[in-house]
Amino acid sequence: VVTERCQPNEAACPAQLWDGPVGSNSFTPIAQFELAPTSGFSGTTLALHDNTGYLVTGSGSGSGSPGLLVTGDGRTWTPEADPCPASYQEGITVAPVDTVRAAMLCVGGAAAGSTQKLVLATSDAGHTWVPEGTPPPAGGDGGAISAADVGTLAIATSSAASEIYRSTDGGASWATVLQLIDGGAGWGDFGFTDATHGLAVHAPAARYQNSPGGGGPNPATLDRKSVV
Repeated sequence: VVTERCQPNEAACPAQLWDGPVGSNSFTPIAQFELAPTSGFSGTTLALHDNTGYLVTGSGSGSGSPGLLVTGDGRTWTPEADPCPASYQEGITVAPVDTVRAAMLCVGGAAAGSTQKLVLATSDAGHTWVPEGTPPPAGGDGGAISAADVGTLAIATSSAASEIYRSTDGGASWATVLQLIDGGAGWGDFGFTDATHGLAVHAPAARYQNSPGGGGPNPATLDRKSVV
């Protein structure tokens, strides 16, 4: 679990990483860190597979380069160089395939409901990354990547509509497998549960609660939590 407590105009956003045994509600903090300023801040990305994990902190335009931490035992986190190019720092998500292989989506160049997207791959548990295939479609503001296996990748994104792009050849080509004309309601949780099954939470309630006129709290003051 990653917890973040961000307030408007803060110089940094304090965060903690917690863990606990499966089946228990008892968690203890194992790491503390400061995230980048809230301007452009898009939160943290936490992705796990067995004891291998990836934590991206402070991604977002205007927040400087994100930090990448990796673990091979679930408890000791080591900083690694940010693999995304300087022009792709507006959002980063990671999708582990197994304990050594993972895909990363780097996003940048936001303009008129579209963003440039780049997929990278690692085969040594996050120490080195290389470009994978061809760039996914530009439509959609950012996105989240998930991997069923090394050949099947999917990206959930939204802008005026909500789309899911999929590649079945390791990113060499991409197809739009789902498009919902919903005004950009977007996605909540998104990912594969095994090599052939996955889920996507459409139109998360928080998006409407936090929208202007929606009567909900300012998202900058929320205590956001990411659970994997």
